[in-house]
Amino acid sequence: MSILSLVRSRIFIALLVLGVALVVAAACGDDDDGDEAPAAGETPINAAGDTPAATTVDVGLEEFAVNPAQDIADAGTLTFSVSNDGAIPHNFLVIRTDLASDALPTADAQVDEGQVDVVAFIPEYGAGDTEDVSVDLEPGSYVLICNVAGHYDSGMRAGFTVE
Repeated sequence: MSILSLVRSRIFIALLVLGVALVVAAACGDDDDGDEAPAAGETPINAAGDTPAATTVDVGLEEFAVNPAQDIADAGTLTFSVSNDGAIPHNFLVIRTDLASDALPTADAQVDEGQVDVVAFIPEYGAGDTEDVSVDLEPGSYVLICNVAGHYDSGMRAGFTVE
């Protein structure tokens, strides 16, 4: 075997090893597609990498209760996904207040919306349906209610805290 053939074969082997190494390095690289949960203290980011992600809070309404899946959430954009699990129409309000959930001012068998800070609202909708409402919430105390006449007084309310 000539020296030229020996050099060519070694170059070929070196290029082959380098090519394999590049393929392996690419396969082992960072696959950060944004699907991982943010670390503690980090702001969740959407797939585009620039907008805070909304937190979804599932809420069930039934005769006569408001049942959020959680009663505390971090400040920011929250989407309330509200299912009417009852047999009659309901609506949904998010009210910012320092009052206890059962101490909101009422008039004519409803919470007097003119005397409270309603920050989100879903109009009345039928049994079996689910409606969503998104709202940017600051830290504080809130009350989630159904304000169909008589429903709030019958227990359709729940305290909710934003940290």
